Amino acid sequence: MKRVRTLLENCSEVALTTDAWSSADSKHHLLSVTAHFIDNETFSPGWCVLAAKSIKVRGTAPNYKQLMEEVLSSYEIPPSRVTAITRDGGTNVKNMCDLMSVPSIHCFSHVLQLVLGDTVYKNQKYTKSIDNFKRIARKIRKSSVLRNQYNEILDESELPGTMLAQECKTRWSSLHFMLKSFIRNKRSVEILTIDNPDLTLTESDWKNAKILMYVLAPISETTTAAQHRFLSPCSRKMRKAITTEVLEVLETRGRNYLSMKTLRFATFLDVRFKNIFLDDDIQREVEEELLAMFPEQEDDEKPDDEGLEIAEKCSIQCVQQF
Repeated sequence: MKRVRTLLENCSEVALTTDAWSSADSKHHLLSVTAHFIDNETFSPGWCVLAAKSIKVRGTAPNYKQLMEEVLSSYEIPPSRVTAITRDGGTNVKNMCDLMSVPSIHCFSHVLQLVLGDTVYKNQKYTKSIDNFKRIARKIRKSSVLRNQYNEILDESELPGTMLAQECKTRWSSLHFMLKSFIRNKRSVEILTIDNPDLTLTESDWKNAKILMYVLAPISETTTAAQHRFLSPCSRKMRKAITTEVLEVLETRGRNYLSMKTLRFATFLDVRFKNIFLDDDIQREVEEELLAMFPEQEDDEKPDDEGLEIAEKCSIQCVQQF
């Protein structure tokens, strides 16, 4: 404690992060308090854990306020030196900050997890696949037999791989890590299912895993960056600048592609792409140009041989223009 006090004496202001934690059996409750500061002499950022205070009272805002003030008092930190408190979205913690007259910030990493809870975890199409991956990862980790079989497959096949990660909602980015580990070790998992058919994953499961891994990648990266104590924002700015420049140059150099009738028709008629690369105006032009190539015909009128011959000629002309 003496060492921490010495560190805090060299800084004029302190920012705090706090979070409440409960054990799985709800027998233990803790309130963590971490200080973040900049040394007045070296201007280097620093941090230290001030306390993991046991919560033996009701989790109300006044009780939390008292616990927080006890922690600050033990390090001789008046509330006036606290610039802000980063917290979760709990109403009791937010009200605690208001009672202390200290500005509070809802942790952005918490917000990202809430976004996942409102989207991915509420989509039955994906939650079913997620549950299948979680089930397999749990079985392999808990069963020594399956774990040995899995490791033997890696050794015998000389396949690069690691143990499959598990997903836990309270561990940020764990869903992304789990899906990434499965996709990286897909071949090993498929070999394992030959003798263990109950572990079989469908093609739909693998497809959903790839989609989710792609969607979750930037969220995982952002969460990791937000948790980094000494991340330099300059590096992110530089990467954003070069990315923006590349996109602008690419747009300039590729602008003529949309004016090429051949590519516009081929893209629009290709079932893989259709109109996803065309804006509304260009799509309307393409549709009008394509319809102009074919003779008008009533929908309820059955074409005769002559109509078929004309349509065939128009189709040939269309292909020739491509």
